[in-house]
Amino acid sequence: MKAIHERVVETYSQLASVYDDPSNIASCWGRVTRYSLGLVRLRATHDTVVDVGCGTGRELIQLASSHPPHVKFNRRRAAVNMRKIASARTVRYPNVRVVDGRFERLR
Repeated sequence: MKAIHERVVETYSQLASVYDDPSNIASCWGRVTRYSLGLVRLRATHDTVVDVGCGTGRELIQLASSHPPHVKFNRRRAAVNMRKIASARTVRYPNVRVVDGRFERLR
């Protein structure tokens, strides 16, 4: 039997193609995400941002486009299909790196 975290990762991978559906973006979670993203302020001394569970990278584009190019954004995503979408979506941002990984394994 698979561990619960493996089943969660698989579920997110299966839902990747509908994750950005307008009804999901308009949901309470989508609204909280949009509001929270508006609160993010990086100090001039911050040069690396790590986002764990980056979803499809939709918010990453907002962050990367609103900060100087020297700020590096490292996104971790364990769900394969979510990671593929996020990687494709952020390819034009040289300061963004989407990698396989889970927060339990950060060092």
